[in-house]
Amino acid sequence: MNIEASFLRSAAGAGDLPRDDVGEIAFVGRSNVGKSSLINALVRQRVARTSAAPGKTRLANVYRVIRGGGSPLHLLDLPGYGYARAPKTTRGRLRPAAARESCLLIGTDSTQRRTV
Repeated sequence: MNIEASFLRSAAGAGDLPRDDVGEIAFVGRSNVGKSSLINALVRQRVARTSAAPGKTRLANVYRVIRGGGSPLHLLDLPGYGYARAPKTTRGRLRPAAARESCLLIGTDSTQRRTV
């Protein structure tokens, strides 16, 4: 199946995110858990920048994805939480992005898993 994926924009806050009727999936998780790598794997190309150092994603990055001839979908790559060097003001501006009517995928590493 053909997958078209492209970077749409970066958003410093929820007000900068697209305001169209396209469905979206937000990737949320700790710093360096693999959110950007997962996006790259899902779209089968390198659209999201990755790094071995935590804190590479500082803004919400929005990617437009179309599978086959289907409807477009936005993937939101949100900055990781728990990264001490990111300013609190930057982290606070993006909290409303996670509260939008998105499907949230929460990434954890094996040291953070807990049985509920």
